[in-house]
Order: sequence, then structure tokens, then C-alpha cells
Amino acid sequence: MGGRRYAELVHAAALPPDLVLPLHEAVLVHINALSNESVKGFLAAQLRSEGERKRARRALVERLLETPWSGRRPPLAALTSLAGPAGWALPRTVAVALVRPGGRASPERTTTSSCRTGGTTPW
Repeated sequence: MGGRRYAELVHAAALPPDLVLPLHEAVLVHINALSNESVKGFLAAQLRSEGERKRARRALVERLLETPWSGRRPPLAALTSLAGPAGWALPRTVAVALVRPGGRASPERTTTSSCRTGGTTPW
């Protein structure tokens, strides 16, 4: 509540001056506590959402890579239902790069002779 409105209520209620300041401080402490809880709740929801997005992305990538489709089209409905929660659009093709744990991939170190290439999967 604004300071002016608070002063109007105090005046209208004819509260004693020695009660006004502690009451005002208590209101401000309460507002501050509500604000802090609101921020904590927002951050917790954001972390849950990020965790859910990571799980959805992992599930989509696993589904894209799980089975060689052998010229068959993958089930588009299943992939689309995974892509939405992941926040990703379905790719036209998929490419895979493998990196050893602790290794670094760089264009200078990767040559076509060190890579296996395969077909692409159109959606």
C-alpha cells in the first residue's frame, strides 16, 4: 500500500503515534517476505522447467538416433510430441559427432578420413 494511503488510514483510525511506526515496519517486513517467497517460487519453477526441457531434449535425441529407419519414415507424430516440450523444431537431417570423454572436437583435428558418414533421414 502506498505511503499516502497508509497515512490516511492511520489518521482515520486515530492510532496512537507510538503504534504507527512499529505497525508500518511490520507491514514492510511482511511485504518483503512475500516478495522473497515469490522470487524463490519463480526460480524453483524455472529450474523445474529447465530440467523438464533437458529431459525432453534427451528423449527426442534418443528417439531420433535409436533405430536405423532403413528407408522407412520415422513416426512423425511421436517425434513431434517430443519436439514440442524440448523447445526444438524437428530437423530435416541428423548428423552425429562423437567426442571422447575429455576430448575436444575441432575442425583442424577432424578429417573426413577419420569420420564415418552415413545416409540422412528425411522427415
